[in-house]
Amino acid sequence: MDYELKKIDADKFAVLARIFSGQDNFAQSAEMGEARRLLGWQVSYLALFRGEEAVCVGMAALSDSKAPVLDFFCGPLGNLADAEVCQAWTRAVRAHARELRAASLHSNPNIVYRRLDPFGLPLEQGGEDSAGAAATAAAAATVGQATINNLRQAGWSWEGLTIKSAQPRFLYKLDLLDDYQSNFKSFAVSVRTATRRARENALTLRRVGREELNVFKRVLEETAERQGFADRELRYYQALYDAFGTNAHFMLVDLHPNKLRQALKSKIASLSQARDEAHGKGRKQQLSDQIAGAEKLLRQAEGFGAANSPTAATPAPSDGGNAKSSLPGTAAADDSFAIAICAGLFIRRHNELIYLFGGTRTGYLSLNAVYLLQEHMMQQCLDWGLRRYNFYGISGAFDPADSTYGVLAFKQAFGGYIEELIGDFSIILSPLRHNANRLAGRLRRLAR
Repeated sequence: MDYELKKIDADKFAVLARIFSGQDNFAQSAEMGEARRLLGWQVSYLALFRGEEAVCVGMAALSDSKAPVLDFFCGPLGNLADAEVCQAWTRAVRAHARELRAASLHSNPNIVYRRLDPFGLPLEQGGEDSAGAAATAAAAATVGQATINNLRQAGWSWEGLTIKSAQPRFLYKLDLLDDYQSNFKSFAVSVRTATRRARENALTLRRVGREELNVFKRVLEETAERQGFADRELRYYQALYDAFGTNAHFMLVDLHPNKLRQALKSKIASLSQARDEAHGKGRKQQLSDQIAGAEKLLRQAEGFGAANSPTAATPAPSDGGNAKSSLPGTAAADDSFAIAICAGLFIRRHNELIYLFGGTRTGYLSLNAVYLLQEHMMQQCLDWGLRRYNFYGISGAFDPADSTYGVLAFKQAFGGYIEELIGDFSIILSPLRHNANRLAGRLRRLAR
């Protein structure tokens, strides 16, 4: 059977990508292609046809460097478990890459190798008591292994099942029940408790426009510094905003410090009165513990927004609950004053809502704003008729001693499952340029 690789436009690509629903993902979308174009990549949309049938499609982005890489981020999409299709795709994209004078090819298909429970146990090995889940996991493993074998036979070098990858190789997902309260009851006690407390902490949520992406970035920047990695440039967030349009939800959680202090004082007074009227030593002690917790938070809240505090913010105008907040500045004395303390980017797709990334400012972690944000967006997910909530990447390290374990533990508390993908593949087309570029990169890192 003859195969032909064709260049297609973004709209045609978006239609064809839906054919491969099990692999379709935001990184292999027309919107992400536009974002990469805005960031300076040379983008092409490709489809491999067998007669009239599209058997494999991919959005490819060519980097701007002396040894450019033609990269199929989280792609391509197609039946690479079919050896003939895999061979034909590889021959075609090799030729396309040479036309573009690429030094190498990179691919990390969105194909599942194993399905795991929240603690990293393979589902087919008893990580879950559902026979259906185990059968699905076993089928995914068969397709994943066949794809690995075919790509290697077609000439791709495989990096193996490593936790280091250009894109997350472990994806954490949650299939929601039809109503939010049923989901809420299934979450760990820690999630339910943190969410209830967050509801009382004078927090409001809002979606921000392009003009406030600098505020959004500052929250993520502070989170990145705390966790020891570099945040992306502002233009990256701007490109996502412009490319994904209404499907990109840049969310902020604002704290209203004055309202919080008033609420805490009222709560302490109410608890104190209840303690005075309570009968029984146990009940009195329980109320005393609650008072101590509220007083501790009040002491912290006294510094929220102070002009000489590292957590200061500027006054925000009162506009019916949509107060705009920013980071450095001087506090105001009225209730409209707000501080942006938590941020998250959510990408809405036809089949899921993706929590791409987020963070909370260091001085405000005790307010549990991230749990309020998750609750709001899960409710939105259900309102849109979506049932899959994609927490996106985890490192794949399940050791509590690992530095990334906190991210995993946060997601584990919601339940769900993990999809481990087959990993990264590459073909070196120009060894001289490729190796020279890698050496230059190492030298730049050493010079820092």
